[in-house]
Amino acid sequence: MAHYKAADSKREQFRRYLEKSGVLDTLTKVLVALYEEPEKPTSALDFLKHHLGAATQENPEIELLRLELAEMKEKYEAFISKSDLLTNSILEKHSPALLFKCLPCLEKTKGGHRIYTNYSSNR
Repeated sequence: MAHYKAADSKREQFRRYLEKSGVLDTLTKVLVALYEEPEKPTSALDFLKHHLGAATQENPEIELLRLELAEMKEKYEAFISKSDLLTNSILEKHSPALLFKCLPCLEKTKGGHRIYTNYSSNR
């Protein structure tokens, strides 16, 4: 009998801990939002993850990293565009024979950007 009381006491302590830290309130709010959702999502778990993630305060460093990533993506796209323009300009200025000699060194990537491989064996 003493074993059951100890287990109940631990459960009650844990419940108070969750209540004090706001976990029960947050879970209740998210579950109520899911209940009140007119069109139930296909994955209730994804709904909970999304809404619980939005409920937490985000680390400011993460936002800085997101901004830096967006900036780097812009720079990358600008470099790719400039590279394509320069490559096309060079290829337009040279004879078709040179163009056919260099074609094996130009390959398409999945993103549609050119990559250049070592074509010394084609010279």
